[in-house]
Parts: sequence; C-alpha cells; structure tokens
Amino acid sequence: MGTLSGYYSSVQKILARVTSNTLKKFDGQLTDEERFDYVMSLDFVKEAFQVAPMVEAKSASESGTLREKGNVCFQKKDYKEALSLYNKAVLRAPINGVKESCDEAAQCEEFVLALGNRSATLFKLKEYKRCLEDIKVALKYNYPKHLLYKLYDRQGRCYQELGQQEQAVTSFRKIADVISEAHLDEHKKEHIIRSVKRQIAAIEGTPLGEDLSISDQSGSSTSTPELRQLGILGDDDSLSTPLIAGQESKIYPNTADIMQIKYGADRGRYCVGTSDVKCGDVVMLEPPYISVLEPSHYDRRCYHCFKRIIVPMGCHNCMKVLYCCEDCREASWQEYHSYECEYLIPLLTSGTGSIAHLALRIILKTGLVKILKYKKNPFSDQPDASQSLFIYRGTYMGGYMGLYNLLTHANDRSRNDLFQFTVLAVYLLEILELVGFFPLDDSVDSRLRSRVGGILLRFLQIISCNGIEITEMHVANALQKSNPDTIGLGLFPTVSLLNHSCDPNLELIFYNDTCAVRAIQNINSGKEFCIDYGYLYYVTPKKQRQLSLAAQYFFDCHCVACVRDWTVKSNLKCDIPILKCTKCSAPLMALFLSNNNPLAEEQDPSQHQCRRCGYVQNPMDVYDKLQKSGLLFERAVDQARRWEIKRALPMLQHHLHLLDKHVCLPWKDYVTCVSTIKQCYRMEGNKDKNPQPL
Repeated sequence: MGTLSGYYSSVQKILARVTSNTLKKFDGQLTDEERFDYVMSLDFVKEAFQVAPMVEAKSASESGTLREKGNVCFQKKDYKEALSLYNKAVLRAPINGVKESCDEAAQCEEFVLALGNRSATLFKLKEYKRCLEDIKVALKYNYPKHLLYKLYDRQGRCYQELGQQEQAVTSFRKIADVISEAHLDEHKKEHIIRSVKRQIAAIEGTPLGEDLSISDQSGSSTSTPELRQLGILGDDDSLSTPLIAGQESKIYPNTADIMQIKYGADRGRYCVGTSDVKCGDVVMLEPPYISVLEPSHYDRRCYHCFKRIIVPMGCHNCMKVLYCCEDCREASWQEYHSYECEYLIPLLTSGTGSIAHLALRIILKTGLVKILKYKKNPFSDQPDASQSLFIYRGTYMGGYMGLYNLLTHANDRSRNDLFQFTVLAVYLLEILELVGFFPLDDSVDSRLRSRVGGILLRFLQIISCNGIEITEMHVANALQKSNPDTIGLGLFPTVSLLNHSCDPNLELIFYNDTCAVRAIQNINSGKEFCIDYGYLYYVTPKKQRQLSLAAQYFFDCHCVACVRDWTVKSNLKCDIPILKCTKCSAPLMALFLSNNNPLAEEQDPSQHQCRRCGYVQNPMDVYDKLQKSGLLFERAVDQARRWEIKRALPMLQHHLHLLDKHVCLPWKDYVTCVSTIKQCYRMEGNKDKNPQPL
C-alpha cells in the first residue's frame, strides 16, 4: 500500500491515538449529535485537519491568445477548431464581481469578446439557440459598445432562422440605437442604417426578408447533421425526457396516479401499484433534491444538471467546473458553489468521495435556517418519523424532511465504521466553518455547530444506503456489450422509498440528472414496485447476493427469487416451459409432454384442468402461441442488438406479455426478454459513445 496523504493520513494519526477506553465512551453515545460532540471534544481530532483554499487562477492574457487563435481558424472556416479554442478562451477569461453583473466593461472584456466570437461560430454551425445564449450573456456582462451593432445583427438573424420574426425586428431596431458607438466612418454607418430599414421592412412585409450581413466575420454555413457526424456536436445533448404514465398523482409529486406508499414493520415504507402497469410505463419522474457530479465527468457534463456540454460556461471564480448555460451557473452559485468553490480542490483531493461531498452539499443547499427549524421540531427524531409520509394538506412533502427521516442503520453498523463516519463529519464541519456557513455573531446558540455536525453524521449514514448512482450508458459496438457507467450520486426522496428485489420490475433510467422509473415487467395491481440495489438473481448467486445486501444495506432479502432460490441465467431451464393457469396462476401438470408418462396417451392434450381452481384450458394452443411469438422474439432480440430499438421494442413487449400470462418463472427466455427491454430503454437516457473532453 502506498503512503497515505491528506485526509486519510490525518485519520490514520487519529486512529493511532484511539484507545479502548475512547471507543467504550464512544459506544455510550446514543445519538448522532452525542457521537459528534464526543469525537469533536477529543483534542487529537480537532487538531488533525488543516484545510486551506485552493483555486486555479484565470488569465486574461491566456484567454486573449486563445481567442486570437480561434479567430485565425474561423477565417479559415475551420469551425470545429475555432469552437474548441473559443470554448477555452471563455473558460480561461477572468470575471470580476462574481455574485453580480460587472459594472464596468473592462472587468469582463476578454470574457465577453470570447463569447461574441463563439456566438459567430455557433451561427455558422446553425446552432442558433446556443448562439442566442452566448449573445444574452455577452450583453449581460457589458459587451463593448462599439461592437454591439454586430451582436444585435447576429441576434436578429438567429431569431429569423428560428421563425421568431417579432424578436428579429426588435434586435434589428437596436442596431440603430447603438450604431453611433461603432468605430466606423459616417458613410458606413449610414449604409448600415439603410440596410436595417430595408431588412425590417422586408420582414414585416414577407416571412423571410433579405439577409442583412453586417458581421466582419464571414464564411459559409455548415449543416448541423454534417457537424454531428464530424463529432463537433453530440447526438444526445438534448434528451427527450419521457412523460409519466397517465395522470400525475395529487398525493405524491413526480409520480403517476397508480401508486400508494405503505408502511410495514418488516420492510419500512414501500410502494405498491393501485392499478395494472404495463411494461414501458414511467411510474416516477423525479429530479434529485441534490446531486454531485463525478470528477471524471467535470470536463464533459454540466456541474449542476449533468447535461452533456457542447458549449461550456465556466465558474466565474474557478477553473474546475463547467456549466451548460448561464442559468445553471447562477443556480449552482446560489445553492452551493459560492461556498464550496475555493475548497473544491481540497475536498476532491482528500479522497473522501461523493458520499462526503453529497452530505456537505445537502447542508449547503438546505441552508442553516431550514435545517435548524426542522431539527427543533420535537417530532423530527422520533421513531414514528421513519414511518411517516409527511403528508401536508394531502400531499407528500418529500424533500429535505423525507430524506432526513430515511433510516441511518446506526445500530447495525460496526463501531469502527460509525467512528470513522463521525471523524468525517468533523472534517466536513471544518470546511463549513471555513467557507462562512455559520454566522459570525458570538451570540448564536452554542450548540449550533454540534447540531449541524450531528446532521452531517446522519446524512453520511443515510447516503451510504440511499444515495442513488446517476448513470449514463457507455455504448459499445453492440447493445448487449453496452453498460451503465456512474456519472454522479444523488438523493431522490420518492425514489428512495422503493425497496430492493433480486427480480426487479422497475428500472432507473437517467435523463441528465432526472430519474425516470420505468416498468420493465408487467405489474399487476397490488404488487409491490421494486428496483434492484445492484444485485440480480440471474447474474449473482443467492449466497453472494444475501451477504452483500446484508453488509451494505443491513437487511435479509426475502424477494421471490431468494425465497424460491432461483438460479443464475446460465443454469435456467430453456427447453419446454412449465405453463401456469391463466385464471389462478397455479402451475399446470403438463403430463402429455412426457413420452415416458403412462398417462400421456389417456389425456386429451387440448383439455387440461387446473388442479387448484378446476379451470379447463388448452395447453397445446398456448404452446403454439409461444412458439410463434418466440420466433418473432428471437428476431426482435437480434434487431435490438443491431440498434433497431424502435422496431424491436413492440415485439419484445408482446412476447413478455405472453410469458407473463402463461409461463411459470424462472425461465431463461423471460430473463433475456427483460434484459433486452431494459437495455433498449437505457439507450433512451444518458449515453456517451465517444467521450470527447472539451
């Protein structure tokens, strides 16, 4: 093992000074706040952590150099390289006045110039909406007055291309208001004004109008499809998020009106369907309460919403993170990044990972006032709170309250793990102190920091069991070889209520950071909705699943696959399926299929009576239907593996319906069908064929 440094070096020094008496006293602390207080009181813990701010500085000169190189590429019509250089120029440019717009143009000159030039490139690439976004930000940060006429011209032409004629006229009219500031001779200014008037008249008289070309930067347009093939623009940069099935629930936000949440002493809160759900239905569509992006994806996904980035915006203060737009940058700054910005590099290099970062961020987003208000509620830490659904005026509250009252499993954890979680909470509180999260007023309640420290410890435990990995599909050369990769970690109050099954009927599919919970089986009314916590019966043997689930999530799995000891896919039956009664689902005794059975000749194969309910049915007709459907199913699987997903899905779902209705599980074809359907739906969400760092 290599030499430990940073946070874990400090932890090793702490643990070296921990005695049996220390641990005995720690065991005597009954609440998270008491545990935090005790560990915080240990001198060798308080003195262990030294955290200092660290920010990579921006550079106006470097930004200007990159922009000039971009200009050369633009003139050569090498728009791919020009866009790349302008992206880097935008990110490298310093901006003073982080929390509000700049008062003087000089404060943001390189930033807005890079934005202006990038908008020209985006116009050539026919990326009109992105072009308008850059223009909007450039205007916000005081684009040079003598160049404004070019910016308004480009803005107007974008609106024209998008069919927004009124906005186009408004933009063109602004040219007349700013042309006096342009560094042009009077003859040129007059020519531009005449051109503007003709352009406006043409727009108001006809749908198209004639082109007004004021911009000094020129070049032929390149079609967006061609640029996508060249890899300049991504295929999935604008995902189509699905809709929930039917009406949205009035009780449980972000869910379809086909669900009810119940409580059971043996399994806590759980979700059941109140009506039948078809394979493919979306039963939940929930954004995270809070999420953190994996550092390995900082260079290609938005730090706030996880959208894949083509045209990045950077933090005003640091070089570490990127955003897809100005709105995400501002939201991130207001909610959490203004605090964490200068301590993000120390936090990342500490090696404490996404769980620690998410625990810190939930505190930053929720805010001290709300945290303390809920903590003071005498109901908040009562055992009954874990059973409550926090229904207020008929609606499930979810949010911070829903997350706070998820189980911590503190009593199930080893003393060593709980002690180290507490040490980590001390470290995170140190960061909160340094970033100015707490008021400077000495009159503040002396227990304030202890309360927040206890809450940090609580969420570290909650996240370790309830943090949901946000994924994207890493696309290989075939569907079955493509696999989900983790791009972040999030907390989803409603999705967290779903229990585990080794034979799940729901799958989590992510669209940027939003979680769509989609049915991958047909689910009868009254049946529990379940996802898998990373363990499937047809992939992992039962013993291994049981041990892993108990170690990580502190429960013994009693799903149907575990109770009936279903085996892995390679060992599943695949010759002749056992049919079930279409009325009561009891297995049918298909004696007529056995050549060695002396009763086979005495039975009418077209008439079979269920031994449980007495219903008479025709098994031979069922086998005939399954055989015909099976041939189409094999074709559909082949189509899906060749990326013909839209053609394959209807047949896959049809075959699954027949298997659900007639075949006893487990059955190998059923696993193949469900797995293929799951892969098809995953491909509709986040994916990344060829990651291209910006």
